[in-house]
Amino acid sequence: MSIRCFLLCMVSIASSLPAASQDIVFQDSFERKQLGDDWLVILPSFTIRDGRLLGHEEPERGHGAVCRAPVEFQNGKFEFSFRLTDGQSFNFVVNDKNCKEVHAGHICRVSISAKLVRISDDREGAMRNDLFAALRDPKQNLDRRKVLKDREILIPNTLAADQWHHVSISIVDDQMSVTIDGKQIGQLKSPGIAHATKTDFGFTVVGNEIEFDDVRMSR
Repeated sequence: MSIRCFLLCMVSIASSLPAASQDIVFQDSFERKQLGDDWLVILPSFTIRDGRLLGHEEPERGHGAVCRAPVEFQNGKFEFSFRLTDGQSFNFVVNDKNCKEVHAGHICRVSISAKLVRISDDREGAMRNDLFAALRDPKQNLDRRKVLKDREILIPNTLAADQWHHVSISIVDDQMSVTIDGKQIGQLKSPGIAHATKTDFGFTVVGNEIEFDDVRMSR
């Protein structure tokens, strides 16, 4: 058999093999009435309505609504759909609840609003204890963009109001990348993202209401 025929046979065999399945470690399509034990609601309010997860901030608490899925990992791919119905923005946040060097265990995040996407290394950026305090100290009067120059990026991105959008977020070692509706939005390479012991991921909602659906994490 000639080399050319051999190669053609190998291509034919490879194309007939089933695609490798993803290792899905968490998924939720919210087809039930109660949120249950798969999610931890840290700050209200999160509810299920018509097969969707609704996040609603209670302004008097001074913090966005927070819920987390307790899954341990280092790297992963996260996919979900969202709709900015009547909310200002939301954060997709990754944490290590046992990490005491950062505020509230925050490791990295993607913040999404109708006009902007921000990708952040919290571990070595705005949530690291010393920087967290310094950025809130009026006496220091720090320029946030200069202080966090290599720890977060801001990307203008316009999203249609009251429409469903699909996001894919990938964390591989020290790099986090974001795709929305099939469009590559941006990526950040920063050392804190590689933090080895991540214990949960989830959403923080700012504003009256944002909807989520079809949440999935795979490795």
